Amino acid sequence: MFETVIGLFWNRRERRFRAPWRLFGFLVLTAFAALLVGAVFLTEVVRGVLVGAGFGAGSASLFLNTTISAAATALAV
Repeated sequence: MFETVIGLFWNRRERRFRAPWRLFGFLVLTAFAALLVGAVFLTEVVRGVLVGAGFGAGSASLFLNTTISAAATALAV
C-alpha cells in the first residue's frame, strides 16, 4: 500500500516527486487524521478511567466536555 501511495507522487521517469505540495498536503492531512483519532481514543480511555474511579457516566462526560471546551478556547485565543 505504501508503494501505491508514493506512486501517486513519484515520477519514475524523472526520478523526482511530482507536485511536492500535493505530497505535503497528503502527509499533513494524514497526520491530522491520526491526531484526531488519537484524541478521541484518549478521551474514551480517560472517560473509562473516570467512570471506573467512581464518577457517574454523566459526570465524567460533563468533566471531559468542559475540559475539552476550555482547551479549545485557550487554543483559539
